[in-house]
Parts: sequence; structure tokens; C-alpha cells
Amino acid sequence: MSFIKKHVSCLLASALLVTVSLSLNGCSNDQNIAVKPDDSGAAVTETAVTTTPAPKVTEPAVTEPEEKLPDISTVRVRPENTEDAKYSSISDFENCFTVKDGFYQLCFLEDKEFEERINADIKDAINKLKSDRGEADYSYEAARSHAKNIIDTGGIMADIIIRNGFLSVMFEYGYYEPYGTELAGSYSNLLKDKNTIYFDYAVTLNYELSTKSKINSISEMFYDGSDWNQDITSAIYKEYHGDPSFLPDGEPSLFTLDYVLVPTEDGDYAAVRYNSSDLNLSYCEDMIASHYRSMSGITSLASDSNYEMYTQSSIETCSNCGMNYIHLRFDTSRFYSDDELASMNRELETLYDHGFMGREHHECFSLRSNYGTVRQYNPESNKRNNGLNLWSYSDKENKLYFFDPYSYDRLDMESVIGWNWRDYAASDDPETPDISTFEVHGVLSVVYKQSEGIVTAQLTGYSPTYGHDITVTANIPASEANENYLVG
Repeated sequence: MSFIKKHVSCLLASALLVTVSLSLNGCSNDQNIAVKPDDSGAAVTETAVTTTPAPKVTEPAVTEPEEKLPDISTVRVRPENTEDAKYSSISDFENCFTVKDGFYQLCFLEDKEFEERINADIKDAINKLKSDRGEADYSYEAARSHAKNIIDTGGIMADIIIRNGFLSVMFEYGYYEPYGTELAGSYSNLLKDKNTIYFDYAVTLNYELSTKSKINSISEMFYDGSDWNQDITSAIYKEYHGDPSFLPDGEPSLFTLDYVLVPTEDGDYAAVRYNSSDLNLSYCEDMIASHYRSMSGITSLASDSNYEMYTQSSIETCSNCGMNYIHLRFDTSRFYSDDELASMNRELETLYDHGFMGREHHECFSLRSNYGTVRQYNPESNKRNNGLNLWSYSDKENKLYFFDPYSYDRLDMESVIGWNWRDYAASDDPETPDISTFEVHGVLSVVYKQSEGIVTAQLTGYSPTYGHDITVTANIPASEANENYLVG
């Protein structure tokens, strides 16, 4: 072989090796190398080419931005207009909480995750309460309370207040409502008693429910820029008629929507009201919960109610004999000025002369009858709540009595609801349907429903047919009732 031919052969061989090398090394993931004999028996190399799919491009997941819940700072901005004649709370307080494994637990919120956070706080608070109690045994007091929840928690009483988007919870040892009273409500049922109430050990929790915020300072329950300390102090003085036994020293660490807990020299706590137990929020105008905020969306039990329009004082002392006697007088109100209250009190004196209940006949050193609880309603209150322009009162049996707003004369039932009420009446109990012999002994309620054009009256009385008292409801067309007393 000539030098040139030999050199060309070497170059071809080298090129073939480079080609094979590039094929093996550069595409080893995309080719399979197979060797098979040809017809002559010589080995022939075949390359099986496979196609690699294009890499899958994954688009980044698009997520909606998480809605950020406003914090309590948004709630603390005073609105331009507020509805002050009503408040929002819940309709069923008996079922807004339960006791599980010895701990109170809430069960009324729509947001169950938030509810669980509160219940975890409650468990921690009760554990702290038990720790503060130490070795003190409250089993006797728990049994004495006659309340199953207090017994099941070993003597812990709960006061639960829900109003206008706020929640307060107080747990304590040492004070017990008798006869199984459960202390849950739109107002603090605990403070129906005007006397000072003491607790041995106590913890409190507070929340703003619309923003799901835990409240750590009482100032957070007041509008920005307000002087919460002055507002509460003034309210306490007014609530206790200028002579409070206790005042908070600085910012209270234990507080609710209706009262603060003040440590005493005896080592316990005194509950000091800054909202009236009869007309809550009549004094603290800078308090956010003083003003209507709907709880719709917070709980399926949301319910709106009207405030009582005034508070009343009931006991006076005779200057001659020193004995106390009942004399109801309009005392305070967020809806009436002092001059208006004085005018209403003058009307009351005229009404008393016409038989209106609320002023006890008092003769020095003589026996006096105690006719129990009396609630009085002026025409404005009846207009707002019942659609009736009347004075009225209810006695200790919850029977209603009506008086003309101009002459102040007492009115019989038919003078208000009309004489044909029996044509529209039916028994409330399907087991006592016959009302043909029904004898009315009292009126329980009368409400004019203008939108429906009816006056609904609930009556109580004796049925000779059944030999016992029954209740009857009459839905009377407004045209049959006395139009002089219906709000048009």
C-alpha cells in the first residue's frame, strides 16, 4: 500500500471512530445500539432512534390572594351614624355553650376554627383559675348552686355576655346564683342584684367577633380618641348614685362589657358596674358596644332587640317612720333628658291616682302589701315595641293593664282589642281546643302588627270545660280593634 493510500485509510478510520464516539456519547439517552449479522454473516451495527418527548411545562399555580381580615383598629373608628335604639345579640343563650370534660365550651359561632381558638383560651383560663384556687375545695358550693354546669366544673360559674359584635366571658369561684340559674345573656344576668357581688378567684376573656380579635386592654372596647377611663369613672358614679364602694385603680386587668373586677383588701374581687343592669350602655357613649352592630354572619343565632328606654328606682324611705316602701320613678335613660324624665314622673303621679300600679299605699307603722315585681311602660316604649299608644304595666304574674295616654283612665281589654276578639281566637294547646267557655282572667301581651293588619293578643284564663287555666291567642283584624290606640 502506498503511503498516500495508507494515510487516507487512517484518516477514514479516525473519522469513523469520531462519528461512533459522538453517537455513543452525545445521544446515549436517545438511542439503543443493536448488533445483528447480515446475510454474509458479518456483524452489522444498527442504531434504533427513539424520540424524546418535549419537557412538560408546568404553569405556576394561580391562587386567589387570601382575604385579609380587618383588625380591631377598623372597628375602633367611630362611624358617622349609629343606631342606638336596638342591639344585636343571639336568640338562644341556653344552647350557646356547653360543658365538656369539666370545661366550659362555646358552640354558637359560624367560624368553628375561631371558636376552637376561643375554647382553647377558655381551657387555659380555667386551668389558671384552678391553679390560683390552689387546694381550696368548692364542691359544697357547687352542689348548693343547683346548676348542673357548675357542678360539672367543680364549682366554677361562668358569666357570658354577647352584644353588638363583642363577647365577654368571666369564670369565677365564690359566688353562686341559686336554683340552677345559668348566667348567659345579652346583658350580664349576674348584676340583676344591685348589691356588691364578690368573687374569690376570677379570670376574664374578651373578643371582638367580626374581626376575630382577642381584646387584651379595656381601651380596645372604646373608640379611638375617647377617654375610656373618664367614661367608665363617670358611669360608675352615676350607676351607684354618686357613692361607689370601689373604683378601679388604673387600667383594670379583669373586665367585661358590663363591669370591672376590683381587688379588695380582703384578697378577693368586687364586681363594679359601669353599665346599668336594667338599661345597659346608658352611660358609656364612647364604648363601641354601646351602638348597634349586626351579628349576622357571626352566628346563625343572631337576633336584634330593642333597648329598655329607661331605668326606674323603686324604693323610698318614709321620713316619718323610717320604713321603706315601693314608689316607682323614672330614673335614668339614654333616650330622655332629665326634663323629660321629670315630666314623665309627673304623669306617673296622675296615673297612680287612677290605679296605675307602682306606688305603694303607705301609712306609717301599718302593714303594707308587697305586690312583687312591677314593670311600667310609657306610650313611647309601647309604640316602639308593640305598636300601641298606651300606658301599661305588668304585675308579678306578668298580666298587662292598660291606661289611656291622655285621660290616664284605666282601660278594659275590649277597649283596646275590640269586642269581637273571640271570633279570631284559638287555644294555644291543641289538647284544649274548646274555648267556648273560656273565662279571661288576664292579658299577657298585645301587639299591633301594622304590616299584617292584625292585632295579636295572648290571654290567660280558666276553662270550665277542662277544669284548669289555659292560654288563648287571638289574631284580630286591625279594623276590629280600637284605632285610637294603634300606631298608624
